[in-house]
Amino acid sequence: MYGWLAENIISVRFLYGLSFFSLGMIVSMQYRAHSRYRLARGLWALAVFAFVHAAADWGHVFIPLHPGDRDLLLVEALWGLRTMLGAISFGALLHFGLCLIGPERPRWLAMLSRFLAPTLTGGWLIGFFLYPLLRKEAGLQTWYWVSEVWSRYMLGLPACLLAAYGLIEQAGELRRDHLHAQVRSLYASAAFLILYGLTAGVVVPKQPFFPASLLNAENFFRLTHLPVEIFRAAAAIGMSIFTARLLSIFNIETTRRLFQSEEERAIFRERERIARDLHDGMLQTLYGVGLGLRGLAARLPDSDRPPVMEMKHQLNGAITDLRTSITHLRDDWVHVADLVPAVQECTGQIARIAQVPVKVEVEGFEEELGSIGVPVSFREHLLALLREGLSNAVRHSGADEIAVMLALQEDTVVLRIADKGSGFDSATILKSEDKSHYGIRNMTSRVKQLGGTFRIESIPGVGTRLLFYIPVP
Repeated sequence: MYGWLAENIISVRFLYGLSFFSLGMIVSMQYRAHSRYRLARGLWALAVFAFVHAAADWGHVFIPLHPGDRDLLLVEALWGLRTMLGAISFGALLHFGLCLIGPERPRWLAMLSRFLAPTLTGGWLIGFFLYPLLRKEAGLQTWYWVSEVWSRYMLGLPACLLAAYGLIEQAGELRRDHLHAQVRSLYASAAFLILYGLTAGVVVPKQPFFPASLLNAENFFRLTHLPVEIFRAAAAIGMSIFTARLLSIFNIETTRRLFQSEEERAIFRERERIARDLHDGMLQTLYGVGLGLRGLAARLPDSDRPPVMEMKHQLNGAITDLRTSITHLRDDWVHVADLVPAVQECTGQIARIAQVPVKVEVEGFEEELGSIGVPVSFREHLLALLREGLSNAVRHSGADEIAVMLALQEDTVVLRIADKGSGFDSATILKSEDKSHYGIRNMTSRVKQLGGTFRIESIPGVGTRLLFYIPVP
């Protein structure tokens, strides 16, 4: 059997490359740029990895091993290109893993991760071209093999492990949407990715330096009597099969969006009816009451007019709020940037009612994403979270001031509500089954509905921070 495997290793390598090519095709066909799943954000990098890695692997199949003198220079250049393609593919996989890390990262870390994979890949390429200049005695074959080993150590192994970790992190989103079959496929895909990382990033071509002198393909064959390419091909096939099953979440998401669109149309029609009834009924009644108060004030002595005028002033404020609500009821879509005045208006109303200063800070909405339209329901959910958080802070914290931060980071809206009040033991509250904590449960449920995450940071006697990370639909 060993001899048969050695004779047919070229077929294994072809299957190995074909599996990655198939993975690239699967990812390309299932790619959804506007999906709310975080998994979709880096799929283009996974497709690049699969296609480029397939080309690098097929180099072992199609590049001649014993070229003639006339073709020697071309073949040597192709082997160098194959080595570079392998490193570039690992760089793309590393970027895919970085894209899957959660949105709770600080902004500077998010910016760093955006450039980390290109920087490491570029560093490897610089080293690749400098190697023959620094070690002139090294032959061409040594140059290529040493470069490939370091590409697997520097890029391949970290990329596979980080991508597997990033995939596992997506399980929470899928469980939230009751996609349990896809969760199993996600874990299986991550497991095969780890297997590939170990067989491709640890078991490398033999070289005279550690650990390549010990953990290499030759010693692996002596130990298992099987070429390591068999395990790599199995890992590639497993990744392709289970990734295809995993990416069915986008078809499910599209179907759910169609149903949700029909529901939103029905809701919009109902909102239009309510707005019309409010305008034709309650608003006209309030106008009539206002006219009556004005007439009453005209007939009263000057000393008795102030209370009536104060009531008329309050009524005018109620009419203004009602007209604003009617306008909002008739909205269908709003721009992301429109969230800013809505939040400022909401915080201003609560500050006036509660007599507690609310400081508002805004970041990032001047970027291009601010002009994108979102459903009006997104704004209503965001304002509901803001009202609930501010209400809790006003009622329970005892703080002299509340700080609100609204930020747009890449394609995620970040809402932070902070106070320096009494604080509480958040771990105990979150674990408690006390049904009196409706506010926290409502906020948690609403954020899950939006596909985001919610975190509470509170220390007794120091203060509380509510952090909401909500992806832009």
